[in-house]
Amino acid sequence: MDDPAESDPTSLPHRWQQRGTRRRSRDHPRGRRAGRTGGAIDPEPRRVYHLVVIGGGAAGLAAIATAIQLGARAALVESRQLDGNRLYSSAPSAGLNQATRSWIPSDNPGGFGRRRTTDSSEFTAAMARTRGLRADFAVYTNAARLCRQGVDVFFGDGRFVAADAVEVNNRRLRFRRALIATGSRPTTPPIPGLDEVGYLTPETVFDLSMLPPKLAILGDNAEACEMAQAFAALGSRVHLFAPDSRLLPNGDAVAAEAVTKVISRDGVQVVLDSRLVEIQARQGDSSGRASIISSDLPEVPVDEILVVGGRVPNVERLGLEAARIDYDLAGIETDLQFRTSTRHIYAAGNVLSPIGLEHAADDEARRAVRNALRPRFSTRKPVTLPSAAFTRPEVAWVGLDTEAARALGDKVETMTLPLRDDDQRNRDDKGFLCLHLQRRTGRILGGTLVADNAADMIAPLTLAVRRKMRLITLAETLVPYPAEGEVYRRAALQWERTHRRRPSRNLLELWLRLT
Repeated sequence: MDDPAESDPTSLPHRWQQRGTRRRSRDHPRGRRAGRTGGAIDPEPRRVYHLVVIGGGAAGLAAIATAIQLGARAALVESRQLDGNRLYSSAPSAGLNQATRSWIPSDNPGGFGRRRTTDSSEFTAAMARTRGLRADFAVYTNAARLCRQGVDVFFGDGRFVAADAVEVNNRRLRFRRALIATGSRPTTPPIPGLDEVGYLTPETVFDLSMLPPKLAILGDNAEACEMAQAFAALGSRVHLFAPDSRLLPNGDAVAAEAVTKVISRDGVQVVLDSRLVEIQARQGDSSGRASIISSDLPEVPVDEILVVGGRVPNVERLGLEAARIDYDLAGIETDLQFRTSTRHIYAAGNVLSPIGLEHAADDEARRAVRNALRPRFSTRKPVTLPSAAFTRPEVAWVGLDTEAARALGDKVETMTLPLRDDDQRNRDDKGFLCLHLQRRTGRILGGTLVADNAADMIAPLTLAVRRKMRLITLAETLVPYPAEGEVYRRAALQWERTHRRRPSRNLLELWLRLT
């Protein structure tokens, strides 16, 4: 199949054909007219765009930002709200967790902070704060800000009508390059009665005005654990129904065990390997408005149901057949340069896979745009990505997990270091650092960290795994005392003591006696 963009001599990434000339085409993304004129919201389409981005989530906004830096004439198509997932789910969730972070756990009577209360005003204040954070965050992702930078923003359902055109609100946008960044959406488990009773999602749960006395959460990922602990701290009686045999099925087993302990300590009833049979509505009963019936538990009355399940890529209603793009229910197929089967159309983010992280989608989108607008290719390589559950305390992990380390046998050594030995830590703290090291060299292969700010402390460990650093090298970086980064230095000293060569120590002892 011929590429219509590559057959055009003025299209990207071709340069002027005459050698020695310094002048660029006016249609080139770095030409003198590119990026000079301001954009608009739902304007009349321009004759042709260098780049059209479909989807205004994390990947789409990162792609537009990269296109602006390169000076391209770009357009953004979004059907709902710009940066919707982070705006309506991630940012409010972080605000809710922060609101309950200063409360003292029940097993720490002598700790600093304030006691947990069941006063309804606490819930009202926490929800008002999350909605305020959402409003503040929307200032940086609004369409007017993009228009001032020269981007044309179109709100509506965009779909391909040809290999070089996208239609939105009966207007056709012609392009030389396009990027699909429609992301993914949450799925609903097929439980009889769930749609009739009604349920909340991570996007709608923050619109609650009253605290539900009994809350059921269906899910087993990090977001479900965070929500469960936060609502339990606010005063709800929370049941967390996990369909798998453990929490965080895609994460580290040590991290999953730690998360289970911390949320159970705060009053969350964790039901693992749950098999929900039916959800029935209750009328005229003060014990709850619905009942959850499972195969292995008695009937559980609840007031609200929050579904935090898996995700599927948004590939429907895009007209991918008109652009001759190969895809299936798992996502869009691309090569190592993020190109689809139509080579001048790219895809990045969670539309490629339902499982992903927002910062991974951000990085993929930037690479894809550079590949689209520049002749140098940035390949899609496996990247070491950390993961975290923002519970209290936080749990973060990166690199080789516990199950993979056990499968390697004697080649990998696992060491666990409790954080309660640190001078600045409370004696009752349950935090720890678990490292997986190459036995012969001490190279860091992965690790899990449980601490109050584990998501921040995992950064040097992520760098060490990605750069294949040894634990001794990581410990050479000094940190101010007392700082939580000292745990890496203590781990290195402990590993050095256990792996110090015996002949060298004997020679050193002999020399000391002689001198």
